Amino acid sequence: MLVSQANLNLNFDTNSLQRGKRYFSQGRVQNLVRETEGMSIQVLRAEVAGSQHQHYITEVRFDRYLPGKISTFCSCPVGFRCKHAAAVILQANYEEQTFTVKTEPETGTRNTSHTAEIWLERAATVSSSSDNSSNPSAWRTCCTSNRTAASKRYR
Repeated sequence: MLVSQANLNLNFDTNSLQRGKRYFSQGRVQNLVRETEGMSIQVLRAEVAGSQHQHYITEVRFDRYLPGKISTFCSCPVGFRCKHAAAVILQANYEEQTFTVKTEPETGTRNTSHTAEIWLERAATVSSSSDNSSNPSAWRTCCTSNRTAASKRYR
């Protein structure tokens, strides 16, 4: 989940959140694009169909490491922390839950989109282990095992 329910409650008033849930459930969020800026800033951009058949351009930014801080911008009259921004977050959460984390049929393990983070964790484990500090094959194993797993995922 990109943004927890608790953080949604902290960043949106009850009315905007309820109306955003309704917009999400009605499928009003269109052309959702997810981007990452730098190491931790997540950006969501989408068009949201308003109540008068007008489409509003909505952008949501948050930091993975500061989950309570959410910035929103919308072309609607409210402009920020509106029902359109709440609907965009709910749509992104739904897509994250539905499409990103899946179970691999052969292994029963989770398939995540954080391949680089997994590699860094493995590399840190190998480098901190005193037994492997002079063993270059440990590094090769760390690096190639993740590459092999990633290539199987995209076949």
